[in-house]
Amino acid sequence: VKYHVTMLKIKPFYSIMKTDTNYNDLYRVRSEFTYTVINMPTNYMFSSLGLRLGTLLNLNLYISLYIAKLFNLIFFWTIGYIMVKIFPFKKIFLLVYLFNPMMLQTMSSIGADCFTNLICLLWISYILYLKFEKKKVETKDTFYLFILMIMLATAKFIYFPLLLLLCLIRNLYQNKKDRKIVLLSVFLSLIVVDIMYGEGVSHEGEIID
Repeated sequence: VKYHVTMLKIKPFYSIMKTDTNYNDLYRVRSEFTYTVINMPTNYMFSSLGLRLGTLLNLNLYISLYIAKLFNLIFFWTIGYIMVKIFPFKKIFLLVYLFNPMMLQTMSSIGADCFTNLICLLWISYILYLKFEKKKVETKDTFYLFILMIMLATAKFIYFPLLLLLCLIRNLYQNKKDRKIVLLSVFLSLIVVDIMYGEGVSHEGEIID
């Protein structure tokens, strides 16, 4: 009996997985039905690569979605490894947080929270790494900070105040030139956010037939 019940549950799912998908018939959901259209495109950078791969291979839509989830999960493993490696103290607490079931469920989804949460955590980890492990901020550190600023600012603009954590490492800059570079990076990230968010809003109501 248990065998037949299990097969009844699996059979519809298996038949759906074998169904061909015509990607030319897909259309964008109306903006009044979802808030996804106002998110920055960077939030879906890795999941869209997985979905694109499934499209190029002409796979079933459900399989393509699982590939998109797998891409996000690989991104999580990579960023998680970097965070644990550079985190200056109590790494075990970071590991427990990263591997709690709710976090793993979020990281293996195709939602925007995967990219947003990881970039925020990586930003905090890198700031703490510079604060407690470095005596001064080098040129490469400034470059990494600039990249993280852009990624953080384009993830969700509500998290932009996290850039204030730069105040923790202001004493690590040995000269005014480096400080000016950091300030310029902050302004550039603001400009990028303004441009990208404005572009996203302008296309918010666009429908693809």
